[in-house]
Amino acid sequence: HVSSATSSKLVTISKNEDIKEAAKKILENHVSSLPVMDNGELVGIITTTDLIKPLQNSDALVKEIMSNYVVTVSPSDRVVHARRLMLDNDISRVVVVENDSIVGILTEKDTAKALFAFKKYADNKQFSRVRNLLVEDIMVQNVITLGEGATVGDAAKLMLENDISGLPITKDGRLVGIITKTDLMKLYVQN
Repeated sequence: HVSSATSSKLVTISKNEDIKEAAKKILENHVSSLPVMDNGELVGIITTTDLIKPLQNSDALVKEIMSNYVVTVSPSDRVVHARRLMLDNDISRVVVVENDSIVGILTEKDTAKALFAFKKYADNKQFSRVRNLLVEDIMVQNVITLGEGATVGDAAKLMLENDISGLPITKDGRLVGIITKTDLMKLYVQN
């Protein structure tokens, strides 16, 4: 049943509340969108994507808000290991690195799609082989990155244009951090 995977506490926002409050509620409740209410009526929805649109003009530097701690895996790691790292670190993506170079990225969404497809086409005996699925089998290889000298506006534009929610940050070709929509949401709360 759907009810087994849903939250009983629906977090909403009034149409009269400001953007800062929306960002705060999104961050505090670990959600990516909020129903917008007016006198008990649903009048819309606001998403993290909506909230990063105004940040396209920000000249704050990415290196000031990025996370310096990046969870990485190698292409030969098993997907179940990568998924465990995501769960243990409460993150939605891992950067795939080989010989100090970024070779891919793997997100929760990529993992879910792959596991769903695997289960759909494998019988029960074969499904146990899912443990052997490697990161390189399902990772996104053409990774969009950003240099640490880039602006928050640059990051917001890239995320919006490419429908992605995180960007590895590099310096001299080396991975030095990551910036996500969550990091961008924090700008609203801090200011």
